[in-house]
Amino acid sequence: MFSSQGIPLLTPEEFREALHWVDDHFVLIRHADMADEPAGAVTEALAAIGRARVPGRGDLPQGMDLDNDLVRVEEADDDLAMQELEEARQPCTIDWVLAKATQAVYRYGIRGLVIDPYNELEQRRGAQTETEYVSAMLGKVKRWAQRYLVHVWLVAHPKSMEEWDGGPPTMYDISGSAHWYNKADMGLVVHRYTRVAIDAALRRRQAATGRSGGRGGKPFQIPWRENETLIKVLKARNKTSGTQGDYTLEYDKEQCRFRDPRVEPGRY
Repeated sequence: MFSSQGIPLLTPEEFREALHWVDDHFVLIRHADMADEPAGAVTEALAAIGRARVPGRGDLPQGMDLDNDLVRVEEADDDLAMQELEEARQPCTIDWVLAKATQAVYRYGIRGLVIDPYNELEQRRGAQTETEYVSAMLGKVKRWAQRYLVHVWLVAHPKSMEEWDGGPPTMYDISGSAHWYNKADMGLVVHRYTRVAIDAALRRRQAATGRSGGRGGKPFQIPWRENETLIKVLKARNKTSGTQGDYTLEYDKEQCRFRDPRVEPGRY
């Protein structure tokens, strides 16, 4: 919505259309422990759109009153703050998420649930090992999805990897061992080659060269560019839903979006 310099990337018409689309298709289930956006972010966004005047676009769309919109957002923030205080008293567990999602099924008829990130959920596993807990948790989520006919996406970050070479992780790199791969119907990795990944690849190469006693030679060429993003399908149980394979996108930091270099060649 905004560039890294804070410049609006959407016109008021586009911004309002995006809000309507989100309102029609998404239901936000948020626990206070998982909220990472700054307070008043929506209010600030509306104010920024109100200050923005794109040449040739005219004024705000008919029926859009930013003053009234800001008041409604501020009132909603007060209600949301009270709700978050109540929710914060409850642990953010997978049972809490599924209970809220069940309410959303009956109230809004949702057919998709994104749990992001899984790593922020509180694990109450008692005497279970992490492997046993993950197995039981994934089974519970799968049974819930089958019962309510809802597609569930679990977004999980990999555990810390020693001697990382900058390459993409696998589903075995998520805490909880092989169950993430074995129990998933589909496994998808989104890996962006940041400067951190490049530095890790260089360190791994230098360490390998030092152990082998190599000197000189050709400079090490990294086979990818900074901000390239690899979309990798690692598993597809149902072949009608997809197959294993890779696809590469480019991340545009200025516009905070992914671009397909095959569709927009020559940009990078």
